[in-house]
Amino acid sequence: FLCVVVGDAHSGKTSLLNRYVTSNFVEEYHFTIGVDFVCKNAQIGSQAMALQLWDAAGQERFRLLAVEFFRGADAFVVVYDSTDRETFRNVSFWLSQVKVHGSPNAIVVLVATKCDLASRKVVDAEEGSGFASANGILFVETSARSGYNVDYAFEIVSQALVQAWRGGFSVEDRLDDRPAHLRQSSRSGLWWRWY
Repeated sequence: FLCVVVGDAHSGKTSLLNRYVTSNFVEEYHFTIGVDFVCKNAQIGSQAMALQLWDAAGQERFRLLAVEFFRGADAFVVVYDSTDRETFRNVSFWLSQVKVHGSPNAIVVLVATKCDLASRKVVDAEEGSGFASANGILFVETSARSGYNVDYAFEIVSQALVQAWRGGFSVEDRLDDRPAHLRQSSRSGLWWRWY
């Protein structure tokens, strides 16, 4: 399955992917030019799967190149930095690009990064959740630094892909499988939509 990770430059896409794939957090920042990709094997129940994760450049000068990679994607993770309102405002742009250039059946998950920086937060979970709800997509808050919810964000994507491949997906069924502390903290912010 192919999952494209999109969002503005400095939104935390590369750190999010690095944490998910290697379980490490790297402090140094390097711009993604064009698209980088990694693969990760995942196990969803009894189903083994390979997830190709494409990290699309967020800088404006590379956006046209990045959207060329949207065709054929099974899922999109749209990322914003919870400490930077501009990256949140631009989520609408990224969703419009997904709708125009992506598959109408693509799975879309909105991911807020840097939630560990509570004192610098300018977009709280309720606002992110409300936006996701209004757009009919899933929402998860994460921290690449601490690892909080990073694996869970991609488990949602993987679970949805496997279920869609089998012929159906229910967010409520998936949420009931989460640990209790995750169900309580973000249940209202998780939504699903087929485009």
